[in-house]
Amino acid sequence: MNNKISTFFDKGPILITGHINPDGDALGASFCLKILFDKEDIEADINFDIQNKLPSNLDHLPYHLITNNMKDSYETVFVFDCGNPSRLGKYEEVILKASNIIVIDHHIDPTFGTVQIVDSEAASTTQVLYRQLIEEGYAIDKAMANCLLTGLITDTGRFQYPNTTSEVFNIASELLKIGADLALISENIYKDFELELEWKVTTGGNSGIFYYATEEGDYIWQSAPEMQVLDNDVHTDGKNTLTSAGALYAMIAPKEVVVNPVGEFNKVRIISKNKKIEHWLNGTKILEYIYGSEAMWELVAKSKFSTMPLFGKASEGHIGIQGDHGEIWYRNIRIRKL
Repeated sequence: MNNKISTFFDKGPILITGHINPDGDALGASFCLKILFDKEDIEADINFDIQNKLPSNLDHLPYHLITNNMKDSYETVFVFDCGNPSRLGKYEEVILKASNIIVIDHHIDPTFGTVQIVDSEAASTTQVLYRQLIEEGYAIDKAMANCLLTGLITDTGRFQYPNTTSEVFNIASELLKIGADLALISENIYKDFELELEWKVTTGGNSGIFYYATEEGDYIWQSAPEMQVLDNDVHTDGKNTLTSAGALYAMIAPKEVVVNPVGEFNKVRIISKNKKIEHWLNGTKILEYIYGSEAMWELVAKSKFSTMPLFGKASEGHIGIQGDHGEIWYRNIRIRKL
């Protein structure tokens, strides 16, 4: 089978898309191909089923290229980072009617596509696309390089996840030579954020809100600091202020107790700005600290995390929510870049 994507460049109309609510990898790969098409004077639409808003931490990508008006049908569709048509969202029907569906992905065994260019060992879809473009002799410019590097960074956790291979570093190096802006991409994706949400627990309930989490280790708490979510009155952790509701778990106690009674929602704000972390609960700032500071490491050394080599080492990462005991409710979850 001919797996050259260029075979389909003249088989329009063309749509470029990815999975519902696309992440940095799906967006990066899609925009890279769209930029190439524009350079080659190939007409193509690009769109996704975006149910909320495009990620503000990826707004260095060329969002303005997204098509406002979709066509009723397409001859060719390029699908990135999506192995199952159910993840295409509202565009599933129009995509599956296309004569040519080219799926480019790094997940195992996609279930659709007339052509599948897939490597489950690759760290990102942008890695797969980069190889394909080089193999077919296409020049990658700075704008394309920024898109490809975005996918590499997001899907390797800024080159910290186990999927970060020597090939990943080699590709990143080549993209940097072309002019990709590593500082812009990295800072935009990970640097500062404000998280807001509301939680409530049942009697004896226990959960946690994590930040700067990585995919290394067996459990999220092996790498990520935690804001405690707890029924202070019944759960045993409530007897110790270091593990009470709102605490930086096992390290810093809240300055005051402002948690609402069991069954009522509590409003949380976690702010990370220039490594200064603030925990807010029900409108009150209950603690603050400098992430990665000597003072923080002194607290780590006195805690159970002293035996966990991954803890607190990442300067960026995922937000996570964990349930431990009983039913937990979360609502109105919002995060924004600062």
